[in-house]
Amino acid sequence: MAAIALPQYEKAVAKAEFVQTRDIMYEIYRARQLYLMEGGSTSDQDLNNYPDLQLPAGATLGCVLGKKEDGSCVNGDSKIMMGNKSLIATGTAHAYKYYKKGPYYIRLMLPVHWAGESGLDKKFQIKCNAMDNTDEKSKNLCKILSGGKEPTTCSYVSGDCWLID
Repeated sequence: MAAIALPQYEKAVAKAEFVQTRDIMYEIYRARQLYLMEGGSTSDQDLNNYPDLQLPAGATLGCVLGKKEDGSCVNGDSKIMMGNKSLIATGTAHAYKYYKKGPYYIRLMLPVHWAGESGLDKKFQIKCNAMDNTDEKSKNLCKILSGGKEPTTCSYVSGDCWLID
């Protein structure tokens, strides 16, 4: 019985964490759209520069690699923290959340920078990527989170991605 209950519990925990991540990523998307409408740079992924970003209660902004003298994040790589735990980080043109628990190791990604494009024409999309493309349990979790969709090739990370609406 426990052999069945534990995997179901782990999937339920993963889904609950995904809902929190999705909500925060949507807020990043919303704040970025406002930032761009106000003339912000499309290459700016530093969340500290998005004045309309609404953080979850108790969350703070920080920098992944430290701050520069002007207060901005090195390489624009920023993060949303809850205590000592990083909820979401930005870097390499997307906001991301790593989820590693039990047999699952996935990355949830939201593109936040599209070189040479306005960014305003982009819709809200989260992609799920199994960190190891041979890891069937993690790939299955991405498929579950996507509602059963088939994977597509990720253009900016290795392996398959599942689009989550």
